[in-house]
Amino acid sequence: MQEKTFEVPVPLRQAADTTGVQYHRLRKAAGDGRLAAQKMGNQYVVLLSDVQRFLQQGDRRRRPPDNLQGETAPPTFPASTPEKIVPQAKPALKPDPLKLARIITITAPKGGTGKTTTTLNLGAALAELGYRVLLVDCDPQGNLTLSAGIEASQLKSSLDSAIKHYMATYTPQIEPTIIKAPVGLDIVPSNIRLAGTADEMLINSQGVWVLQKLLRSVRPNYDFILIDTLPSLGVLVKNALVAAQELIIPHESEPLSTEAVAMMMKQVDIIRRSELNSDLKIAGILLTKVTKSKVHREVIDFTRDEFGKHVRVFNTVIERSVQFAEAQGLHKTILSYKPKDKGAQAYRNLAQELLYGSAAVKFSEADEELAMSEEHS
Repeated sequence: MQEKTFEVPVPLRQAADTTGVQYHRLRKAAGDGRLAAQKMGNQYVVLLSDVQRFLQQGDRRRRPPDNLQGETAPPTFPASTPEKIVPQAKPALKPDPLKLARIITITAPKGGTGKTTTTLNLGAALAELGYRVLLVDCDPQGNLTLSAGIEASQLKSSLDSAIKHYMATYTPQIEPTIIKAPVGLDIVPSNIRLAGTADEMLINSQGVWVLQKLLRSVRPNYDFILIDTLPSLGVLVKNALVAAQELIIPHESEPLSTEAVAMMMKQVDIIRRSELNSDLKIAGILLTKVTKSKVHREVIDFTRDEFGKHVRVFNTVIERSVQFAEAQGLHKTILSYKPKDKGAQAYRNLAQELLYGSAAVKFSEADEELAMSEEHS
């Protein structure tokens, strides 16, 4: 028998993108056995060689390849756990210099909704799929910077210095502030000095456009730029909304957070009508810190019934878990700290929804994974 080279399985959607085949075609083939695939969580992983073989055989029921004489059973994946498979998977994506990054702001005018957690771990999930990701910390508290493993007091340059330079010269220079963080992602860090700079932006004629101007030069270098914000509707948040194409609204599953979601949707409408950013879209509302409590269930149902009439409410939900705080305390993402944790899989699902729409994660699947028991909360 000819020796087979080692090959690492990739997510089914990545295989579809790489081969130019419709995802639903491959998923159906995997489900009925025509394509060798392995189920991991809510998604399949496959070998690209098996996909190519499936396509060459014209969708026929799978049979042994000619060069594997005497082998009657379908080839199996290497005995690896999911956490070992994902980091080893080589990106199939090739940088396109003509393609500009999708800029997504993660914001809500309420603290504790999971903005920083979502920015960090969604970025990690997209990077895991091979996308080039830049994180931007637009919060003077610098929580994203710290969570990514960067000591704010040691920064020589940051978002604050880039903004000041632009307002003094009207020359955008954000590249010198970009750092490869210990978590493995590029980041524009922030520190408390950004609060003072925000006051200066209020009296500058270009104050609301600064972040948009700064990010313009680096958009060709990335596939996604994710902006973390502070819990307000001030000039820094307006900058983040003007700079973005889309926004994600993290919604803690509490009654008080519902009002914050409504406020943010109203703010988006104002941004559009004022033509500060008429093309701004809401990518979706993300339910966070979910538990099995009756109150949370009522808030979830209300959110899907009321807000879901106007914008997408992601099928993915983020459960309340101490694992997120532990990961950030160790300057890790949840995907590297606990690769098999429900939280890690949830952010992988969120990345899939962003890339392929809500059909990528069925509501029933997400609902079955709701909330961990109280001992984990």
